Amino acid sequence: MDVPETRWEVRVTVEAGSAPPPSGGPLPRKLLAFLATAMGAALVNLLTPCVFPMIPVTISYFTKQVSTTRGGAMKAAAVYGAGIVASYTALGFGLSLLLKSAGAANTLGAHWAVNSFITVVFVVFSLSLFGYFELALPERVMSHVGGARSANLAGILFLGLTFSLTSFTCSAPFVGLLLALAAQGDWFWPLLGFLVFSGTLALPFFLLALFPQALRGLPKRGGWLNSVKVVMGFIELAAAFKFLSNVDLYFHQGSPWLPRQAVLVCWALIALASALYLLGKIRFPHDDAKVLLGPVRILLAAFFLFCTGYFLYGLGRPLPAADAWLPPQGRGGSSLSWSDVPKFETYEEGLAEAKRRDRPLFLNFTGITCVNCRKMEASILLDPEVRRVFEGMVVVELYVDGPGEDKKFNKQMQIDRFKQSSQPQYVVLSPDGKDELGQFPGFTRDRAAYLTWLKSSAAKAHAGH
Repeated sequence: MDVPETRWEVRVTVEAGSAPPPSGGPLPRKLLAFLATAMGAALVNLLTPCVFPMIPVTISYFTKQVSTTRGGAMKAAAVYGAGIVASYTALGFGLSLLLKSAGAANTLGAHWAVNSFITVVFVVFSLSLFGYFELALPERVMSHVGGARSANLAGILFLGLTFSLTSFTCSAPFVGLLLALAAQGDWFWPLLGFLVFSGTLALPFFLLALFPQALRGLPKRGGWLNSVKVVMGFIELAAAFKFLSNVDLYFHQGSPWLPRQAVLVCWALIALASALYLLGKIRFPHDDAKVLLGPVRILLAAFFLFCTGYFLYGLGRPLPAADAWLPPQGRGGSSLSWSDVPKFETYEEGLAEAKRRDRPLFLNFTGITCVNCRKMEASILLDPEVRRVFEGMVVVELYVDGPGEDKKFNKQMQIDRFKQSSQPQYVVLSPDGKDELGQFPGFTRDRAAYLTWLKSSAAKAHAGH
């Protein structure tokens, strides 16, 4: 009956009321709240596995630019930022016109093809940062853009487009909100939202594009800049394994070919390789002949050695700092996991059991790559008091992404009946499934608030008898 759960991309949960609809109430106040939500979602999105690995790529690319003047550096950075904003806005708003579905972004972010593309991109980025080749546009494209200056700008624009494509899948909750507004015919708000969201997302990378110009004036003793790039290449490679596990879970959700333990071993090996590289035991093409072991290098090596031990320690054990980014821990581990909690896979099975036992129905809308879902499952939902309340309910876990008609049904039910498209979402229904007793939309770290809501919803079911 249990369905393994894994969702990778970082979810910025937009709770009901946090981004008000375009109609009703004072327009300026609602618009400001909407734009504040867009900015906040973008700031959180900077820390996602889709966006963070673009930092070393940006620094690496712009350290190779030929312009050394302040004006030239400013122009290149402005083109990069404008490319991110323009391509992201066009991509997002174009999808809103094409798909017209609040759940479209979630489906896109969990699809195997999208995650495969990001996996390949990050592997290519890591190899480039290792120094095996340089990222550049194909010669055929460069021959048609008209000169070195134009080719340089074309390459910058291409990098901005790549950034937009990779980061888009980690923006699904906010993008889903914009798509929902677009589906209702409110085109101005989604367009403005995409502009503010992408502009906030692009600002730090505009500054990063300027930063390498200052790096050129610093001493290159010890090849420190190349060492930074190589270490970030290892981080890119680790991120690639995350998205590869998403692809695997899309097709093999019940029995993944790349389970949690395999990803942890890969992470441990990457962390160990990073430590050995910093200690001068592994060399790459552009490294200096002699490695100078300064205190910073030694401390970083010690940190990666610690990470190696931490990941190996997590084989069969929960890792609070990493579990949300990993495939689910299987049943029968050394510690209780969400997989061990009794639950049903389909709404029909759960409803039949709730009617038979005359118990309220607890619906957990979740997804394959939902990071916040995993955080809730590893903390709040496994709290002893929360589990005691679950014992008086029928728990149903409803995946809204991945292949299968049941996933499509779950997603459509969440959107049509409960007016939400992001995960996690928790709903308590009466035993006959007709009355909604409570709804808790989104992620929280407040155990007391969640427990109060859950007990209150359960009490309504008993009060109805």
